[in-house]
Amino acid sequence: ALGVPVLAGRVTEGTIPFPPGSSALPGTITRRDGTPVADTIVAVTGFGSSADHGAQKTDARGAFGFESLPAGLYRLSVGDPRYSSVSAWADLGENEAKNVQIEVGVPAMTGIVTEAASGAPVRGAQVSLRGRVVVRGSSDDRGEYRIEDVPPGPYRLVVSCEGYGFRSLGERQIGAEILREDIALPAACRLLIHVLGKDGEPYVGRVLVRLTPKQLEWTSFGATFFTDPRGCVSCPFWVPGTYDARLWVEGVGSAEALDVTLGTEAELTLRLQ
Repeated sequence: ALGVPVLAGRVTEGTIPFPPGSSALPGTITRRDGTPVADTIVAVTGFGSSADHGAQKTDARGAFGFESLPAGLYRLSVGDPRYSSVSAWADLGENEAKNVQIEVGVPAMTGIVTEAASGAPVRGAQVSLRGRVVVRGSSDDRGEYRIEDVPPGPYRLVVSCEGYGFRSLGERQIGAEILREDIALPAACRLLIHVLGKDGEPYVGRVLVRLTPKQLEWTSFGATFFTDPRGCVSCPFWVPGTYDARLWVEGVGSAEALDVTLGTEAELTLRLQ
């Protein structure tokens, strides 16, 4: 008997009694923790031919079953965007059934969120993976977070928590294995931006602010604010560091300031052009 996983998963087989004159491939699909995977499509194809013997959807127990198959080598393919692709092989003899148990990997990310200064765990940090879908998690009392059921692909890792600097990290590739990413959050820089109109007077209205950090592993972050009556915007969640700052007002103009260094507190004046 042959059971070989391709790309991900683990396959085990066992011969079970079946009525004479026919062969079959029953089986189940589970996650690593033993939880059945329901409503997942399983397709079976004969090896060395284009013969397609159909596809089935697993039931609530994660079970499937293909009957009346001729003897031969078969490929079972599991297709579900929640999991990495799994292909399993089964060598089926005359008048026998092989019970194929497939374990799929659940792409996930885990880690600990801590304070950069003290190393203490940060509770309630919002951790998200942003790609073709957005998947979120949060840190517990020990600073630990876990994000499960993430479709494979590239994602940007974003972390935020009240009182700490927002962090937007570079691309992470999520696949079949669990990734670990420990994150240290620095204290937030309280940035006050004075927005001036083209006439030099305080601008009151809606503005889009984008800061692009010089650190290569970080990506830029933008947010929309409304200035107060003094033309000021308070931005409490940027990480201390060096940035290129840009500001836009739709239909009015834009402004920029390059190589701006932010400490724990900073003020910046931008005049629309």
